[in-house]
Amino acid sequence: MYNPAKNAPTTKVKGGQTLMVNPVIADKDAKETGILCSAITHVSDFAMMGGWTGAGLMATATDMVDQYLRNMTSKVVDVLLDAPDLQSTKVGALSGKASAQADDILDAVAVNLPFYLGSSLTDYTLLVPEKYEAILNRAAQKAGMTEISELVGTAVAPYSGDDRGVIILPKKYAMLSFRSTRSGDLVNVLVTRDANRAGYDVELVGALDVMATGTVKVKTGAFDTEAAASYPLVHVLKFED
Repeated sequence: MYNPAKNAPTTKVKGGQTLMVNPVIADKDAKETGILCSAITHVSDFAMMGGWTGAGLMATATDMVDQYLRNMTSKVVDVLLDAPDLQSTKVGALSGKASAQADDILDAVAVNLPFYLGSSLTDYTLLVPEKYEAILNRAAQKAGMTEISELVGTAVAPYSGDDRGVIILPKKYAMLSFRSTRSGDLVNVLVTRDANRAGYDVELVGALDVMATGTVKVKTGAFDTEAAASYPLVHVLKFED
């Protein structure tokens, strides 16, 4: 469990000092400084000629956006887990019914909030694996709510792939910085003719940087020399199997 007396940063920060947030670059010698994310679907000529309705088009577009966001969040999690100042906490295994497991998840998050980055759950965004999404959805339904965010009280973003824990990100300090195209688009929509499959490939492509490496100016040594010190922003809760 998070104990502010033991786990909170103990470095003395200069009064009124600004907390600087930089892109996460785990390997300072690596050239990769961002994430390239995409989602693609194929639209056949037969489907369009057979009567592709407006509702069908909307359903396809909605599914593409959902897959894009899940893939993007998964890549963000990969970057965050490589952060040099990652704070990881192990918590007990989940058991019981879905509602009980949801309570355990939310209780663990509440107890382990890094209060020096925000005192309320609304100050954070949660990145959760897809297998916990169904559990939290069920709890929201039992509480008469339609969205997980209503139950939790803050934004919850599910990510695809393996369970890598519940990521707690402070909204005031961590962010995603999207790289825009020349035309100013954050997500580029590419439509390519695929003659071999008699249809079109529609792809969403975007690039972004994860801004979640915190540094502050601190006094060091007898001469009070100012130096940049790491300030942990990323926290992850890993439930035991």
